[in-house]
Amino acid sequence: MANSQYFDLTDPETVQKWEKELMVQIALRTPLMSKRYGFIGDGPDALCQKRKQVWDSENGGGSGTQATVTLKRELRGEPTFGNTPLRDREETFDTATFKWQINQVRHATKVVGRVTSKRVTWNVWKESKDSLGIYWAKVLEAGAMLHLGGVAYDVRTQAEWYHNGASLGYTLSNAPHAPDTKHIYRIGNNTDTDDTNTGNDPSAIIDLDTISTLKAYAKNMPIPIRPASINGRELYVLFAHSYALRHMKANSQWMEVMRAAMIGGEVADHPWWTGALGIWDDVLIVENNYVPPGLSSTNTRVANARRNSFCGAQSLVFGVAKEYDGQNLFQNDEENWDFGNNKAIAATSFLGLSCPNFSVKEQGTTDDYGRIVVTSYAQELVTSA
Repeated sequence: MANSQYFDLTDPETVQKWEKELMVQIALRTPLMSKRYGFIGDGPDALCQKRKQVWDSENGGGSGTQATVTLKRELRGEPTFGNTPLRDREETFDTATFKWQINQVRHATKVVGRVTSKRVTWNVWKESKDSLGIYWAKVLEAGAMLHLGGVAYDVRTQAEWYHNGASLGYTLSNAPHAPDTKHIYRIGNNTDTDDTNTGNDPSAIIDLDTISTLKAYAKNMPIPIRPASINGRELYVLFAHSYALRHMKANSQWMEVMRAAMIGGEVADHPWWTGALGIWDDVLIVENNYVPPGLSSTNTRVANARRNSFCGAQSLVFGVAKEYDGQNLFQNDEENWDFGNNKAIAATSFLGLSCPNFSVKEQGTTDDYGRIVVTSYAQELVTSA
């Protein structure tokens, strides 16, 4: 076994320890992967439903593989009355199979020049684990937010380098699809066809009335958005950027509601202690700094606007190869070259993420199934070209 100064990655136990600690680093930084929220689950009531697929690892996975999930619509048939026979009037389930891709994603760090514990003052493999943990936490969370926000374009800045919706690496094997017209809500400017006016309207902010409106909106869709099961409680979830939530945090009404909840005894399970901003009208508000910016009519970045996401059950689907579905989502790969003078260590996974949609037969349209894109004003405090 390796000593405390140096990880010998030829030791299987060390490899497993590295992979486990890497996953801890990721989970601590990502609401989506964190067990404290319970957003990911195997069943249809999860906010993000997970599917496990077999990967042909002997052939390198080829061009990837498909994951599938079944989406179901609520029963809508007319009940029989009196002695009217029910036979042959049974309603069939209106279902759809949604498919998305899973494929290999990986990133690595490299050390050039022979590295031993005697020649460096810091642990190369610990630094690699920490750095890759921070990196993948950002890529996974930003990838999910790009899908939920429907941003399939490169809107990166120097500070937000992960907002490249045109890269299948950053979007985790699938291109985000734009929301249909019923599943995007622009606060204060809901008849617009892009986010430009919202970015110019300081009154278009998220507040408590907005959250209640979104909940009513979700429940009355042609295909209603169901609340997700969050640690045993049925809740909707609003992922919103910290810039967008600044105004609500300063709102005296909001603070009084939260204080009253705590005074009333809701302390042990209060959302503040899990990292969430709070719950209002059965909507869990989660601050997320990876929410992408608004889009102009030419699909460029709109300043001072963010595409937040109102989510219910099956708003996201997550596919992962069975080989990577243990305790650790990422596996370790190490490479040495030039007779051991240079080393690289990679964190590799085989996964895919997407937002499902459903064909509404009576309308002849394909609608989003579990999300509403919520564009709000969000004044940028730090600008970066």
